[in-house]
Amino acid sequence: RMENTRDPRAYQRALEEERALSEEGECPDGFFCSPCVEKLHLNTRREDMEEFMFLGLRKTEGVRLSQFEKGFGVDFFQVYPDQVKQLKERGLLAQEGDRLFLTPRGIDISNSVMCEFLF
Repeated sequence: RMENTRDPRAYQRALEEERALSEEGECPDGFFCSPCVEKLHLNTRREDMEEFMFLGLRKTEGVRLSQFEKGFGVDFFQVYPDQVKQLKERGLLAQEGDRLFLTPRGIDISNSVMCEFLF
């Protein structure tokens, strides 16, 4: 994740500096060496898992468990052994084959449901 400088004047100066650097070929990493970037945060594996779930459950189709396993190299139910069972019992989460998604009731309180997938 990146956060650009919030000061418009500093941002403009940084853009001009970035253009000069790219013309000189001194910026091989693209935007990672951009002078506009004030903060750079590299997610941990756990943060990536949380984000996968949080963003995926916001979609109507939900998340694909096979994509989780492919992306993280671990079975979804090893990482979240109790959450799905409890959320299904409460009528907030449903599973159809490989797909895990919010029920209509779960959508109503989606932020609470998604918090269950935060470490």
